[in-house]
Amino acid sequence: MVAAFQELQVKLTPRRWSCVIDPALALSPQGLAVVKRLGEFVDTWIPREMWHILDNTHFYLRQPRTLTSIQTREFSSDGPTAFDEQQLVSALREWERLRFNTDLIRLKMFWIGDGLSESFLPQDADADIVFRYESLNDSLDARLPTRSTLDAAFCDTVALSAALPSSFILTLQPSATGTPEICRALETWEIPCKELDESDELVALERHYLRELLVSSGLAGICWAGLRLAVLHLVAPGAHLVPSRAEPDDSFAGELLDDNREVEVSESDFWRGAKAFWYALNR
Repeated sequence: MVAAFQELQVKLTPRRWSCVIDPALALSPQGLAVVKRLGEFVDTWIPREMWHILDNTHFYLRQPRTLTSIQTREFSSDGPTAFDEQQLVSALREWERLRFNTDLIRLKMFWIGDGLSESFLPQDADADIVFRYESLNDSLDARLPTRSTLDAAFCDTVALSAALPSSFILTLQPSATGTPEICRALETWEIPCKELDESDELVALERHYLRELLVSSGLAGICWAGLRLAVLHLVAPGAHLVPSRAEPDDSFAGELLDDNREVEVSESDFWRGAKAFWYALNR
C-alpha cells in the first residue's frame, strides 16, 4: 500500500511596515507623491491633525502663513530662505483633491479620527488601538507648553507612532546637517532625541532596506531633486502600560466605563523614560 501525500507549499508573507507621515513632509511640494507611492509597499498612516487642517483648507488657503512652521523651506548655506506660500497652497489643494476624488483604501492610507467610526484601520488592527492612541496623545499633550497647529501636528504624529507596533515616522531633514523640526519638538517636551551614527550596523541595515523601497516606488528622482528624508523611531516603555478597554465601542476613545479607572489613566505619564532616535535616510 503506497500512501499518497499531496505536496504542501508554505509561503510566508512578511508583515507590512507601518509608516507614520509627519505633516511637515505631507505638506511639502513632493509630500503627496511620497505618500501615494510608498503606499504600495508600506501601510502609511496620516496623523489626525493633518485631516483637521484639510477640514479647514478654506482658512489655510487664505492664511498659509499660519502653517509656516510645518511647511517646506528652501535651504541655502546660510540657512532657510523666504517662505514659499505658493508651494504650501499647491500642496493643500492637491491633498484636498486626493481626499475627495481618490479611493484612499486602495492607497493603503490609514488614520485614527475623532472616534472609531471616523477612523480607517487595517483589517488586522488591534481593537484597542484608538483608545491607546487617545491615552498616549492626552498624556503627551500635558507636556506641551503651547498648543499651536504645529504642536498638535507633531503631538498626533508622535502619539500615533507610539500606539502602532513596529512603526517609524518619516519626516523631512531641513538640510544636509540639520535636525528635523519634530525632533526639536520632542526635546522641548523633555523626550531626548538622538541622531544615530551612520556606522551603526542596525542603521545601515534598515536604511538599505528603506532605500530599496524608495527606488522600487520610483522616488529616487525626487530625492535627487533635493528631497531629504529622515527616519524617526520612538522608544516609549510607558506605551505598554496603557490599559485596554474592556468593551471597545464607537464612543469617544478616551471615555471609560469605570470612573475611577479614568482618573488613574488621565494622571499617568506614559511618556516617562521615552527616548527617540533618528537618522538621515538620504543626503
